[in-house]
Amino acid sequence: MLELDRGTRPLRSWYRKAQAYDAYQGHPLLQQRYGTAHFRVLVVAPSMTRLQRIAEEVVKVNRQAAANYLFLPETHVHPTTIRRGWFGIGTVVWTTNQVVDRLVEQPQVTLAPSHLWEPTPS
Repeated sequence: MLELDRGTRPLRSWYRKAQAYDAYQGHPLLQQRYGTAHFRVLVVAPSMTRLQRIAEEVVKVNRQAAANYLFLPETHVHPTTIRRGWFGIGTVVWTTNQVVDRLVEQPQVTLAPSHLWEPTPS
């Protein structure tokens, strides 16, 4: 799946998208339609800051790093940089913050370089 984020939608919408993608993983309808039980979600966004915020919303769904997501800054959408420009979710640290009158847990995500694919030996 490919998601092109232009930074125009609220970040909270990514939480709902991640829930939907999570529900679709391993679903019989996915197998029936595409002949596979699993897929990757490739997210392209205008900046690393936006990618990190999207990754934080994704992590909130299962409270852990999601290996099936890869993130790419739009500046790397080019034939010479697209394979090596991707990032996966490296680490997740949860912190508790007080927001008005309640405590809210928030993830801090570190993105780590991850190749979209490995080159085949010649």
